[in-house]
Amino acid sequence: MKKFLPLALAFALFFAACKVSYIATSNNPENNEGENAEIQEIRRYIEKNPLDTEVSAGYGETFGDFSCIAAMPDKDIYLYTCKGGDGILLKFQDKYEIFDYFALTPRLIFPEMFLYDYDGDGREELAIKLYQASGTGVSMWSLLMVGVNEEAKRYGDIFYRFSHAMLGYDEICEMVSAHIEKIEAYAENGGYFLDIYFDGIKYAIDLTDLKEAYGDDAELSDICLSNINDVDIENAIIVSLPIGYVCSGAAVPFYNEWVMYAEMNYRRGKFQISRTWITAGEN
Repeated sequence: MKKFLPLALAFALFFAACKVSYIATSNNPENNEGENAEIQEIRRYIEKNPLDTEVSAGYGETFGDFSCIAAMPDKDIYLYTCKGGDGILLKFQDKYEIFDYFALTPRLIFPEMFLYDYDGDGREELAIKLYQASGTGVSMWSLLMVGVNEEAKRYGDIFYRFSHAMLGYDEICEMVSAHIEKIEAYAENGGYFLDIYFDGIKYAIDLTDLKEAYGDDAELSDICLSNINDVDIENAIIVSLPIGYVCSGAAVPFYNEWVMYAEMNYRRGKFQISRTWITAGEN
């Protein structure tokens, strides 16, 4: 007989509020402001010290301000650390912009960039993947979308304000979890199974290996999407979240080969899920 397991309210604890932020140059009251003291200091440094055009090697190096952490040399696009690690400096050809997002964790997994017309308006946007959460059992990416080919307001000798939108890793979890309608865990014919109803489709997952890992008395209490993700930005935006299975008494979620996917549409600073699916192994 099936035992039904409702989607627990614990999702709310997993998904912290980290909303999509969008700044459009036409509505930004700071567009016409001149350089403040911090910007002036950064500009003076750039004028006196040519920035590296090769990505730093990683472990063994000392990472200070203006370390190159991502590069597209053929497009003259570079990304650097700044503000003591609390910000990133984007060089897009002859324009510079500073964003208040950190880009490196102790694991030193560098950002990735891709230039593509994601919204179909005839102008390419710059997608920047930022690795922003790491630890035991945790590996999370966020996505910064920059309208580098839209009109940018100049606010200093070399600095411009690009329209941009940030999709945080917590927001990714929240958006995908909103498409989960129901989960049902049950024992049947000596096995242990989970049905996930995801956007009107039922996916049947064999969780017998969970019993083998945690013992016959192990019971699924929830699923977790907030610990591991990836974001594919090559010609489309596709997020993937391995499904974690939460059991009472277990310190960390259990994972197998099943992964949730969502393709995102991007339109004028807003991300929306266009389709979803679950599959075992790589997509």
